[in-house]
Amino acid sequence: MRKETPDFRLVALPQAPPPVNKDAKEALLWTPLLRRGETVPIKVLAFRRDNFDGEIQLGVEGLPRGVTFGAGKIETNKNSGLLFLTAAEDVENWFGPITVVGKARVAESEFMREARAGAISWAVPDYNNEAVQPRLTRELFLTVSSAESAPITIEPAENRIWEAVSGQKLQIPLKLTRRGEFNEIMKLKAAGVAGLDGLKELVVDGKTNVAALEIDLGQQKLSAGTYTFYLQAQTKGKYRNNPEAAKEADEASKQAEKLAVDLAAEAKKAAEMTADAAKAAEEAAIQAKAAAAEFTAARTAAENSPADSELTAARDAAENESEAAVEKEHLAAEAKTAADRAAEEASAKVKEAEAKKTAAANRAKAANERAKPRDVTITVYSVPISIQVKADEKK
Repeated sequence: MRKETPDFRLVALPQAPPPVNKDAKEALLWTPLLRRGETVPIKVLAFRRDNFDGEIQLGVEGLPRGVTFGAGKIETNKNSGLLFLTAAEDVENWFGPITVVGKARVAESEFMREARAGAISWAVPDYNNEAVQPRLTRELFLTVSSAESAPITIEPAENRIWEAVSGQKLQIPLKLTRRGEFNEIMKLKAAGVAGLDGLKELVVDGKTNVAALEIDLGQQKLSAGTYTFYLQAQTKGKYRNNPEAAKEADEASKQAEKLAVDLAAEAKKAAEMTADAAKAAEEAAIQAKAAAAEFTAARTAAENSPADSELTAARDAAENESEAAVEKEHLAAEAKTAADRAAEEASAKVKEAEAKKTAAANRAKAANERAKPRDVTITVYSVPISIQVKADEKK
């Protein structure tokens, strides 16, 4: 025997979209991914202890800039609820752990509990034939992508709590943002509040981006209070994975090709300079050889007639010319060596540029292949919508 201690524990796990085939019995591994303008749900399970049946308010800690969460809760006597994360249009790339928390009043105290992260061990194609193996994970990770935008964004025209009197009708204007080729008719179904389960689906024409959700509180029988719900729809369209990356890859490929062409021109010029230097070095060598032979002859003549001043002057002039020719030969050899080195470096740069050009072309081809439009069926969630129902004072 022990004293009763009402309490609760939470487990948060990624919520996979409903299957396209309504009769499917698959359980999928899922990781939360947010694109620009997208809203995704996180499912939170509550494990209640010692007769605790109160409401649990849900929140998230550790979110990056540009990602927010909508008001979420697990209702009284319920054991699960959804919490929605929404990315802004200017959100930046991010990856990291987040923490789901729950707050509730127990007796006179307020408790806050951090949710453990949960997942399934592997995907199951039919849970009627194979048991789903759940497990706890160390952390719940979120990925945010600034490279892609959500195909469709659904949100109320104003970010506020919509108020109405019990028994009356409430109209909530909606705005839709469509991206890419998602222009089919959509049927928006309200969910998240039991009292709205019977609300008729809102049909939105594929040619419009505005709509109005009407809630007849006389029919839906919502008692006075504040409620948060969301709209959900499945729709078909053509989706492209990161078309901006394909565009950037194409541009990089063009730049790599231009660089290869420019370096090839430089290599050709360097080869021409090498040929010119080789020719100059060869001519200098011939001149040096001739000057050396002339000097040798002049020196022999001067030695045979030492008193002849003209022969001595000729010998000295030949010697100077021979030294100048040798110096010219030396400079020409150095120029040829430098030209050979420049030609080798230019050739190496051309080979490197060709390799980079090939790699860039392959990346562009792969990016364009990934970005090809493909037919998909997606699940779209709206930003959470809050309404406040006030009691009819006349009644």
